[in-house]
Amino acid sequence: MVYNFNNKTVLITGGASGIGLEIANSYYKLNANIIICGRNKEKFQNAKDFILHSNPNKKGEILTFQCDMSSEKNIKIMVNEIKNKFDEINILVNNCSTWSLSSILELKVEDLDNAYNNILKSTIIGTKIIGSEMKNKNGNKSIINISSFAGFMPQQNASIYSCLKSAIINFTKSSASELAKYGIRVNCITPGVINTNMTKEYIGKNKNKLLRPIALNRFGNTKEIANAIIFLSSEYAEYITGENLCITGGKYLTQK
Repeated sequence: MVYNFNNKTVLITGGASGIGLEIANSYYKLNANIIICGRNKEKFQNAKDFILHSNPNKKGEILTFQCDMSSEKNIKIMVNEIKNKFDEINILVNNCSTWSLSSILELKVEDLDNAYNNILKSTIIGTKIIGSEMKNKNGNKSIINISSFAGFMPQQNASIYSCLKSAIINFTKSSASELAKYGIRVNCITPGVINTNMTKEYIGKNKNKLLRPIALNRFGNTKEIANAIIFLSSEYAEYITGENLCITGGKYLTQK
């Protein structure tokens, strides 16, 4: 299988670090133009430097936008600026998220609002606005959402994160059904335990407990998530929509 995203434009939310940065880097490596958006613009230059250093012979465009993906107004402003540069957005990766641990009884309402805005609302609003832009275009159009294994099996002290990630799986199916008539495919990726800057401290403290249920007996890496996203947005997956691909190393295949 040879992937080629020549002249394709990919928007990755939360693309300046972690899984999002690896996704952006993987698309750029395959000749795509990439757009990285996020709230923290201080990360943008490091992200661009990493991608350009990793791919010194590539000529694609890299754009960055500071954008609150839970704000319809902010997204529309960003999309208008993108349209001044590119004809269309071919692929949207709804990757922005947040993660923290807190018991229900100690949960702060502002933390609930922040989680909802970053995880679920951003995915819904992003799909609404970018999907509206995609619907009148031809060719392979794809939206990829990011859930979590916690969406299947809730994580203790992360009940809000778990329920919002579960909602993303259902939203993927309903939006795939609605957008199919426009030739827009919508799929979901569900990672298991993946080593990132955000998770490394938690993984380090709980290594043995976290490894125990994983059949392959190791943690995943960001490249393995990016590879799956590349496939689902490629021509090789043109008959796949509304699906949720779990990348967990075989977590909880059986109970012991």
